[in-house]
Amino acid sequence: MSARRRVLVRATSVAVALAVGLAGAPRGYARVAAGPRAVPVLDKAKAARAVAAYQKAINDLCDSLWLSPEGKPMRPQWDPNNYDVQRAAAPHTGDEQAVARLQAIGLDRAEEIPLCEKRDSDARPLASGSFLVAGADEVLLEAWNGAVTLAPRALALMRGDRKGYHLVTHLNVGNSPAGNHFEARLRLTTGTRVDILFLCEAGGIQGVYPTTCGVFGRGSFHAPPDSDRGDELELVTARTCGQTVSVEWGNITARADRVIVDVEVVNSKREAVADEGSWDCSKETARDSHRVSLEYKFDGTRFRRPTPLPREITDALNKN
Repeated sequence: MSARRRVLVRATSVAVALAVGLAGAPRGYARVAAGPRAVPVLDKAKAARAVAAYQKAINDLCDSLWLSPEGKPMRPQWDPNNYDVQRAAAPHTGDEQAVARLQAIGLDRAEEIPLCEKRDSDARPLASGSFLVAGADEVLLEAWNGAVTLAPRALALMRGDRKGYHLVTHLNVGNSPAGNHFEARLRLTTGTRVDILFLCEAGGIQGVYPTTCGVFGRGSFHAPPDSDRGDELELVTARTCGQTVSVEWGNITARADRVIVDVEVVNSKREAVADEGSWDCSKETARDSHRVSLEYKFDGTRFRRPTPLPREITDALNKN
């Protein structure tokens, strides 16, 4: 046998032995589970299709709530001279039915007439990935929850299949008391579980604008919100007149099994412009800031902050 042939036979024998050995090894022995890795937060093409499908879903729902005398879909019309809706030409199919259908898609706080007044509801894409079902093609949208007071925004979950995207439900998450909106900051995937999505909800009124940041599906970002909030990050932007202190978002970076969140602690002085009240002053006359880095470590199932928040952050939050 030639030297070359002996080398080939030996290499083949080693490969076969390795394959047989791994096949008989305990499950999971041959492959080390991959840690979370950062991936793009949003696929723009998927986002565009999901937004179009969401608008169609809400339009179809609203068209089914009001009917003309001939039984054709007809939206409610508002009298521009008062706040009463004109229903004579579009009899309602029943308040109880409307409430039940809205609740079925997570719009528990919706008022159906304002919700259906506009032809195309506004929806803003936040993230694409797998958020409720591992391996699913899902898109999270920020959408109006139909409420005319308090926090008006919710998350809408769209799920795709071969026919396109369809509305699964609305998720009333967050804890902002007023004027809320959401931002997706980072998406991590393991390939075997649902994605890990870091997101923030901002809101507030009269010069004090708090923000809560956490992980989708936990704490403030669970639907409904639960008490698992120990690792969430609270921020605040102060715009009142005089001396203020804020804790503002900086950056987020994934590093192996850790996530680093940078925030800015800002001391500033603000003045009113024109007829602004003392509660919201847009002119900043002095500013001093420094960065604080916070570390979150992956423990195999979730990210946790192993150390408490620095005192300079808690002191700034307590002042607001």
